[in-house]
Order: sequence, then C-alpha cells, then structure tokens
Amino acid sequence: MTAPPKVRLLTLAFVLLPAILALSLYVSTRDWAHLARQYQLGHTPTLPPRAKPGPKPEALGAAQHTAVAVFQVLRLVTIGALLLAVVADSSMVSSSM
Repeated sequence: MTAPPKVRLLTLAFVLLPAILALSLYVSTRDWAHLARQYQLGHTPTLPPRAKPGPKPEALGAAQHTAVAVFQVLRLVTIGALLLAVVADSSMVSSSM
C-alpha cells in the first residue's frame, strides 16, 4: 500500500530535508584530507574524521541561513493552507443553506 501524496510531501519536508542538512553540515566540518592521509600511510583510520581546527562560521552560518529560509517558506505555506481551509469551509457553509 502506498502513502497518499500529502504524506509523501510531509515526509520530504520533515524527515529528508533536516537529514540532508545535518549530513551536509557534518561533511563540511570534517577533515577528510587527514582521513585520506591515514589510508595512504597504511594507518588504521579514526572514524569519524577529526574536526578541522578553528572556528566554523561558514558552515554554521550557512546552516542558520538555510533553516531561516525553510521556516519562512513553511510559514507562508501554512498561512496559505489555513486561508484555503477557511475559504473552503465558508463555501461549504453557504452552499448548505
């Protein structure tokens, strides 16, 4: 049995997008070159790779900007859905009279 389109869309919005955002933040803050050097030297790699030294304003700033943009879009979608629900409800009430 397949899920309705609304459930699929909600799954994308509330599960996949945050997971992709978290994965991109993790990948952007790790020292992957160090892991490659460990492989080349024949050492046992340490997983997860160590964090890059120093502050991470680029990755954190990008994550914050993305989160703000997502919440702005979700707010507009919610307002639109509520307005559509009110209009649909008022048309049902007027047609039943």
